[in-house]
Amino acid sequence: QATKQHTNTPAHRTNQKMRKEATRKEEEPGQGSLLRFCFLVLHAEGVVNTVSGAILLFFPSWSLTKLGLSPILAAEPLAADIFRLFGVMCILIGCIGLTASVRRGSVEGLLLGDLTYLGVFYAWIEIVHFGSWTLESIGPSFLLIWFLAAVRTYWLVYADTPGMSAETRALKVWYGYAQTVWQLEGWVNLASALFIASMPDQFLTSLGIGDVSEHARWMLYWWASLLVIPGVMGLRTYISPDIQKCFLVGDFLCSFIFYRLISEYGGWTFGAISSMVTNLVFFPLFRVAFLVASSRQQSPPHLHQH
Repeated sequence: QATKQHTNTPAHRTNQKMRKEATRKEEEPGQGSLLRFCFLVLHAEGVVNTVSGAILLFFPSWSLTKLGLSPILAAEPLAADIFRLFGVMCILIGCIGLTASVRRGSVEGLLLGDLTYLGVFYAWIEIVHFGSWTLESIGPSFLLIWFLAAVRTYWLVYADTPGMSAETRALKVWYGYAQTVWQLEGWVNLASALFIASMPDQFLTSLGIGDVSEHARWMLYWWASLLVIPGVMGLRTYISPDIQKCFLVGDFLCSFIFYRLISEYGGWTFGAISSMVTNLVFFPLFRVAFLVASSRQQSPPHLHQH
């Protein structure tokens, strides 16, 4: 009798209806197969981004030559070290793709990152003429991004996933406070991307770094093109342990690059100290506290998205 009452609850009937609707969509000719293909691509992309990010992080000068920059310019230490930040962002995106579930807000952020990346890539070749349309640059750096953008667009249009409002209603109260900080970080990342892209010299000055070459300044545009991704994720997804673990890795990698830039080329200005405190202290401590709290208490009823 208890089982019968449970199956007659509104929540149970709603879940059955959602499962039937998802099954019906998967059985539609072609569409279900394409959605499964998109889902696999979004996860497989994590491997590509992680490997690419590691190469960009440890071999920045060699990576820049593959984008068409001359070996002499690519060997400049400051340009190479700034470009490592771009590699850190790729590693962060790769970790999310490998370990986190596919969420609508994450895919929206990745799609925006694709568009900003393509814009910087086009300007890199056609406006400032640091690169060229070679097979090495067009293949992995241009056509692949167009393909991923098409996959994300199709998934966002046809995948049946709940919106941000439905996700937020499922959170507990203490998760709600953490969600507020997570959204604040999203605004910080978006504002930082806009500031870096619009005023790169002022950003470098805030770190105590003086005059830089034009191609070294353009390394900031590459970084800012991907910095919009965590910004959108913070605003369009609910906070979860899997994504926070990935961001914790990104925090420490970014802090290492920032420390190198400040100690080697800049100085410990107020902006430099603020950046280090934010990336190495505040947000990492917030993530650790959230991970510890979520492991000790029952997780909120996350809405699984496939």
